[in-house]
Amino acid sequence: MAHVVDDLASLNVQRSNQSELCDVELKMADGILHCHKSVLVTCSKYFEAMFSHDAMIENVEDKVDLSQFTTDVMDSLLNFIYTGDMQLSIDNVCERLAAARYLQIDGVVETSCKFIIESLLPANYADFLNEISRLSLRDTELQIQKYIESQMCLEFAADSEGQYIKLPFDYLRQLLGTDNNLPHIKSEYEIFKLAIMWLNADLDTRREHTGQLLCECVRYPLIPLTDLTNHVLPYVSSKKDSNLMKAVTDAQTYHQRPDLHVSQYGGLRSTTLRFYTDAFIGLPQTGSSRFLQIWHHFEMGHTVYLREAIATSNTRVIPPGAAIAEMDGFIYVAGGDCTRVSPRVRVVQRYNPRNNTWSVCQSMTHRRHSFSLTSLDGKLYAVGGKKSPMTVECYDAKEDKWTEVASVVQPVYGHRATTVGDKLYIAGGKHGSIQCYDPAINKWECLAEECLATMNLLEMCSIGSILYVGTWKTDEDTAVTIHRFSLEKYESLTPLQLGLYGDSTKGELVCLISMYLEKNMIRIISSVTDSCPTSSSCYIDEIDPVTHRHRRRGNRYVHISAQLPAIFFHMRRVKIPKFMVDDE
Repeated sequence: MAHVVDDLASLNVQRSNQSELCDVELKMADGILHCHKSVLVTCSKYFEAMFSHDAMIENVEDKVDLSQFTTDVMDSLLNFIYTGDMQLSIDNVCERLAAARYLQIDGVVETSCKFIIESLLPANYADFLNEISRLSLRDTELQIQKYIESQMCLEFAADSEGQYIKLPFDYLRQLLGTDNNLPHIKSEYEIFKLAIMWLNADLDTRREHTGQLLCECVRYPLIPLTDLTNHVLPYVSSKKDSNLMKAVTDAQTYHQRPDLHVSQYGGLRSTTLRFYTDAFIGLPQTGSSRFLQIWHHFEMGHTVYLREAIATSNTRVIPPGAAIAEMDGFIYVAGGDCTRVSPRVRVVQRYNPRNNTWSVCQSMTHRRHSFSLTSLDGKLYAVGGKKSPMTVECYDAKEDKWTEVASVVQPVYGHRATTVGDKLYIAGGKHGSIQCYDPAINKWECLAEECLATMNLLEMCSIGSILYVGTWKTDEDTAVTIHRFSLEKYESLTPLQLGLYGDSTKGELVCLISMYLEKNMIRIISSVTDSCPTSSSCYIDEIDPVTHRHRRRGNRYVHISAQLPAIFFHMRRVKIPKFMVDDE
């Protein structure tokens, strides 16, 4: 191939010297360039079509009028064609890209687009987006949009040297109205302020977009009531837009009537949380009283952090033995307190993290303690428990109504539950059986008897057709065992031993806090405490569901704002609004 390179080098010398051996003349806005038809044809579909037809006047006269381009731009493109090299900068890349797009020089287009993506800054993203959009380079346009979405927040918009206000309306509406969880946007109020910032930049010409932008893109019920009343309402009132005003007044009603959050507002786009962060909910034991606690969960580098959310609502005392479930962004707490014959053991409470409010739901039909509460296809299922080990009832949140369904095959309490597809599975507890419920036919089936005969607490999750059940003994062992059960073959698979966590001879006890899926891995969080714990050390194990290999991540949790209580029951992974937590 060396001779090919040498030939091109020789031809490039002829071009640079404007030699008579060049066979075509390019007329630019500020001069004339000479080059070779054969070289142009190999790199440009535009020139290939031009010089492949004898009837084309340019082919006959050996002259091409490109007066819309300067010699500087065209010489740069020719240098790339002849040598494969082109000097790009933030200042010149757009004009070279535009010329290459027109002349269909794909190599220059590809190189220029790559340079733009690598050069994106707060000071140029809108300029690049508008130019790329004008040239209809959709793949690059999507990459620029991805950059904007990864950075967007009030500070980014304000510090971008006027770039934010240059964003076109159609894209801004898409950006602010997205269902995606933009990483740096914390609340709907921030979306409202971003919309106002863009509108105010050119109010005369953008006035027509006010109603559409503010009505479609902002979810007013999710704005904290103080911001809604003190800042949003005065601005909206001044616009005299009836649709916009109705959206805000409906949001005020949403805050004032927690009892309507599900029946009237449930499932609406305006009340669907989009800017959320991962968290755990749990009921830590604190003497005779327990409060719902929410712990923010996030990762930085190789460290996982867990700290208490700043806006946790501790206004409701939760009785011991209660169960927790998350459904449609609401946290339900039900039952408990079996030591007393009290209506409290049937009570169901609903917590809405969107605005930090509680409401009381219809009570369960039966008193329950140490039972499972699981969501499936928009319904809650309360299964078994002390006092009612055979009964099962289903809760319709829209109707605020409990209905009894088919009873379990064997009595259960102290068990756990999970869902696979459209079915509900329970395991462990009384008898240690694995049972399956199919809501479509309202029938329970016992898949395996006494395969998990333990009265100890456990957790479970599923991937595909495999159930993973974590167990341990609270009184003697300090090891966690992960049992596996095939739902296709209805048989137990070889269990996985995760190894020892502490020393039982020193009074150290293990407590399995949670099992959940994370990045296609099964993550198990366990704590080790002494006999009189005030805090606990946490371990993270991860299991690859394909190879069944597991690795110990060690004591990775760092407790920042408060120590993790030693014992958690029914700890569940949920999503909470970002405004409930401090910045990391």
